[in-house]
Amino acid sequence: MLRHYVRGFRQRLFGGYRMRKAKEWYYRAFYNRPREYTVSYNEITGPYKLWMRLADGPGMRKRLREGTEMPVRRVFLPLLEPGWFCCDVGAHVGDYTIEMASLVGNEGRVFAYEAVPHYFDLLEKSVQANHLTNVVAKCAVVGSVPGKAIIPRGMLTGSIAQPGRKIGGGDSRSACDPSG
Repeated sequence: MLRHYVRGFRQRLFGGYRMRKAKEWYYRAFYNRPREYTVSYNEITGPYKLWMRLADGPGMRKRLREGTEMPVRRVFLPLLEPGWFCCDVGAHVGDYTIEMASLVGNEGRVFAYEAVPHYFDLLEKSVQANHLTNVVAKCAVVGSVPGKAIIPRGMLTGSIAQPGRKIGGGDSRSACDPSG
């Protein structure tokens, strides 16, 4: 009898409408807001700060815990020398950009290109949080021919990975031009 009462109480407290509202609040408060995080998994460059929004998918959470593409990083980061000029095409939130900038030093320069405005804003915040003066960040598409690139509208707002949200098929805008 007591077990049924406790189960019913738990369902009333945590189930249904209240639980959905609590999950929505938690998602908006914790995952959906951009924040600064300290990344400390990289033994080559040491800890640095990244701005990211955890709602942008499991890749962001993995980036915080253990990093992404670590075998690639272990190969190419030790090759960089002070004074080099580097490009990061598709810079995302700036993890490669920041690592390269710390390795090439103030004599070198890193050019970071990100086509999605949402990620470009986070890239700029990450560069500022690490006080890097040798990074030139541009909200642009890099390709083999001049012209405009079309990016799905969901990527322009950073909503492409939000759970439960569908992205429209043919709805798109030009890169780095949210007005269309």
